[in-house]
Amino acid sequence: ACLGLSASRDGLRWSPPSSLLACDTDGESVRSLTHPAFGLLTDPTNRSRVLFWAHEHVGHEMAKDWLSPTPQLVRYTIDADDLRAWSTQALARIDAEEEADVL
Repeated sequence: ACLGLSASRDGLRWSPPSSLLACDTDGESVRSLTHPAFGLLTDPTNRSRVLFWAHEHVGHEMAKDWLSPTPQLVRYTIDADDLRAWSTQALARIDAEEEADVL
């Protein structure tokens, strides 16, 4: 399981998701214990980084016992140039699929 990122120009056609973050699962139904929170934000202290948040060890997905990790909101960073390069490739893939559909 993972948190994934997909790109779209119009909200109708999307690139295949790419894994941003590997996630633990509940082990039974293989549901992710990490859920995305908020969106992406340029780091106001360093514009070369993009921030995103994940809610880890989501409570309602966990066994309700004292061994379960405490749910928490965790901040992650992505290099802005890497995200830009990924976005360019993802959008180019959408364009190629649309072009193939026309032919």
